[in-house]
Amino acid sequence: MHIRGGKPLRMPVRAQSKIPDIEIAEQELDFGGITRGDSKTLPLTVYNHSDIPAKLILDIRAHEEFEIILPTQTHEDDVVSEIMVAVPEERHLQYDDGVDPADIVDPLGEDEDEEEEADEEEMNRHVQITLKPEKSPLQLQLKYTPENVEEPRDFVLPLRLAGVGEMAALRRVVKGVGVKPRFLLEPTVVNFRTKVIAKGSKPLPFHNDIQISNPDHSAINWSIDREALDDSKVFQMNPTEGSLEPQAKSTVRVTFNPLEPIEYVCRVPLYLDGDKSKPYLMIEFRGEGADAKIYFDRREVILPCTPLEIPAKATFMVCHNGYENLELKPKIANEVGKLPIELNFPDGSNLGVTKQKLKVEAVFTSSKPLSFTTFIDFFDDEGNKFSIPISGTTDNSIFTIFSFM
Repeated sequence: MHIRGGKPLRMPVRAQSKIPDIEIAEQELDFGGITRGDSKTLPLTVYNHSDIPAKLILDIRAHEEFEIILPTQTHEDDVVSEIMVAVPEERHLQYDDGVDPADIVDPLGEDEDEEEEADEEEMNRHVQITLKPEKSPLQLQLKYTPENVEEPRDFVLPLRLAGVGEMAALRRVVKGVGVKPRFLLEPTVVNFRTKVIAKGSKPLPFHNDIQISNPDHSAINWSIDREALDDSKVFQMNPTEGSLEPQAKSTVRVTFNPLEPIEYVCRVPLYLDGDKSKPYLMIEFRGEGADAKIYFDRREVILPCTPLEIPAKATFMVCHNGYENLELKPKIANEVGKLPIELNFPDGSNLGVTKQKLKVEAVFTSSKPLSFTTFIDFFDDEGNKFSIPISGTTDNSIFTIFSFM
């Protein structure tokens, strides 16, 4: 280190590189035979015997039937999002500033949910796993859902240490094979995604259909564990048992009626021919409840600049999700004082099952120069508030209202 007008100073710098000592407890991941349509998870226990964090890269995108997941009991960990994160992919994005105000998308739309679910499944196949010494061992799970019965699966788990590469200590063989089913059920995972909690005296539950078939050459009697279904309190299935002749098909309806804004998961055993010693397969029901809400077609309402005593008008759409019948009750926030803003409802002020959105016209007129930003608050019958900001300016200065002239 050279100091102006002084002698050079020497500062010793020492560093030591260390490769984390990583170990996988399982010597082999053998799923055995899994009925096509069913799934099975095996534990993947990773130890970090060193005193430094280790980062592992797992890429099983070439094996679409497999997925790495965190056990449910670790979801309460505050740093769960830091343990396993998706490796970002390079994407070419196109931006379009043109927005059609009439093209309003429901934030709980199922199309977006399907895309997000597909993206999430893909992300769980290419992840970076951070293993800190104090968090060792890390209990992961590898899930196998066979899609065909033609070829057995036999490959080395593509797990490597970041900055080092493949290691013998991480080399584990994964085996599994799909078995031709006696009883076909599609899908085995019924995901209702996010649904609004129904309000009213007779709420209508959401429903999905399951297709069942018998590819065997003899009749099959099937049934499910009703107690497991009843314990969920939100899922129902009709019928819960039956008989299928050879090569016959049938439809089973599953309903979902969320009670709280939480995620629901229910695994129900299915038995064949009265043998309840071991489930033939597990049916998984998933869904999430969400409170009814009001939303808007834009983030804010901006009134045009106008001269004094000239009305400034702007229209916006108020939409809803989940209300059977709701009369809009707007209120102008008065943090900046009482403002001369008038709200008109050309199509009425009632939202409901047959009225998903309403046009609202905001009119502002002032005899004094004024510039403001405030909120329009809408309340539902339970007192929940949904707000949208509104801004406006009125003046007699030519520099302010030149756009009006």
